[in-house]
Amino acid sequence: MDNNSRLTRVLIIGFSVLIIGLVLFNTYLFYNQLKDNERDKMSIFGCGYSNIGTDNCRRSGQ
Repeated sequence: MDNNSRLTRVLIIGFSVLIIGLVLFNTYLFYNQLKDNERDKMSIFGCGYSNIGTDNCRRSGQ
């Protein structure tokens, strides 16, 4: 096998590994952002749920 085809194969494999790594890293970032958003939503839901039946909630028109 000549050096040119070997170099081409190594570059293609390296580039593929880089692309796969970037996809996995972006998936990790997306998952963490989604998890934080869901945590915020559940915090708001929990606060609202704990205030049911009390006068701590603001009512529209009052």
